[in-house]
Amino acid sequence: MSVSERFFCIHEQWSVVHLPEKPNGFAILLIGDTDHYVNEKTSLWMQHPERLKFIDTLRNEGYTIFTSNFYGRHWGSKKACELAENLYYYILKREILNPHIHIIAEGMGALLALKLFEKMKNNIRSTIMINPCLHLYRYYKNERNNRLFYKRLLTELSAAHQIEKELVEEKVLKKNNAWKFHNNIPLYIFHETSFRKYRFEEHSKRYEKYRLQEKSPINLKLYLPGKSISYFSKPIFSFLRKYEQKLSSPL
Repeated sequence: MSVSERFFCIHEQWSVVHLPEKPNGFAILLIGDTDHYVNEKTSLWMQHPERLKFIDTLRNEGYTIFTSNFYGRHWGSKKACELAENLYYYILKREILNPHIHIIAEGMGALLALKLFEKMKNNIRSTIMINPCLHLYRYYKNERNNRLFYKRLLTELSAAHQIEKELVEEKVLKKNNAWKFHNNIPLYIFHETSFRKYRFEEHSKRYEKYRLQEKSPINLKLYLPGKSISYFSKPIFSFLRKYEQKLSSPL
């Protein structure tokens, strides 16, 4: 294990913080997609060369990056949201950091980010989303076309939200009001043009329209398939720094 990483367990979930050699005082909460994991020794992002390169690039810029296993496929559950909040306070107690953090969320992780917009609105500086899942009910309806995937998703949603399968659609999906929270948190979305898991038209485009109606516009960039996550480095750094200058707070 590298000295640049520290693994720890919180709420029975393994978490990791990536520490820069020269901290700039700013932190990034990383929330991954359905394949995201953290265990006692490594994580998906550390095992994937391009993702690890991206983390190292962030560290070289002085950012402290932290993430958790978040109970696996949490689908934006209340339990995962509470863990994210506790993780935030845990990190701030142990590192010298500005209390206003950035969030980078991928895929399913966007659902958790939306929950955090409400719970931690005064502590979030900006958010970046990559191929986000922003409309859980639409994703669920699309999965019903494939019986195998649908049954698995229903099981995951039942476990994540701790509710009987028969009640998932009525109690979790149709009552999902994550978009109803009014906020001005700066947001930059990167969405692959042909990404089929969370389709652009049903997720990012719809959310962009919603934010425009709420007079809180977002940045939305489409990109072609085959781009590695390093492709986003320059626009991401530009976006992060813009809001580090706009919102400054003493350490």
